[in-house]
Amino acid sequence: MQKNKAKIAVLVSGGGTNLQALIDAQGSVIQSGEIALVISSQPGACALERAKKAGIPAAVACKKELGSQEAFEAKIRATVTKAAEQKTVRAIVETFRDELSGGRRVSLADAFEAYLKEPT
Repeated sequence: MQKNKAKIAVLVSGGGTNLQALIDAQGSVIQSGEIALVISSQPGACALERAKKAGIPAAVACKKELGSQEAFEAKIRATVTKAAEQKTVRAIVETFRDELSGGRRVSLADAFEAYLKEPT
């Protein structure tokens, strides 16, 4: 059994069905990591309630409320950085860097797979 599991941040925007699948898979299918942070782009997303029920810290970064893409990206980076400084998360958000800066779009499954292949 792995002692130091990777801490994962999950970006969500809606109902959180993919988040729930990841939560349910922790400890069985997903053994090398655990969800340590959820960041929603929508303040009222049901995914936030799913995170709360699972005891996972959550934050909101709403582009509309923040006013610009740059502020939105900065909020996500700051939230992940703060969690990383508190040693609670090493996030797959790094894999999404190209997407956040306007580059290619990366699916959650591809990002998670790439993250698990990266050396820690």
